[in-house]
Amino acid sequence: MIKPTFSWGNQALENPLINELTPNLNLRVNEISKKSKLGKHTTTNTTLYHIPSGGDLIDSPGVREFHLNTLTSQEILSGFREFKPFVGQCKFRNCVHINEPDCAIKNALGNGSIHPKRYESYLNLI
Repeated sequence: MIKPTFSWGNQALENPLINELTPNLNLRVNEISKKSKLGKHTTTNTTLYHIPSGGDLIDSPGVREFHLNTLTSQEILSGFREFKPFVGQCKFRNCVHINEPDCAIKNALGNGSIHPKRYESYLNLI
């Protein structure tokens, strides 16, 4: 049986939602940080909750950020499967797909073969 899985990045919404689904649980709810405008973490360990109306919920500590500083640009590029048909097709062998002329990935972005959000994600990672 396949069970739906949900993940969200807003810690301020997580515990109130769990409290709503599991009456009498009363998990601690933190305020939103004035500095980051993000919810503050309250979960410190992974817990399985049984929802009275049916189903289970696993609450685990959130991850605010992670770093890919051990990956090369080429390894990051290989994580974008929609780029694969265009890799190696650029005019310059050392193309990093940012400003170089005749870049196959930039051309694919321009003709709609690569979604702009995915290209933006790539730029944020390299």
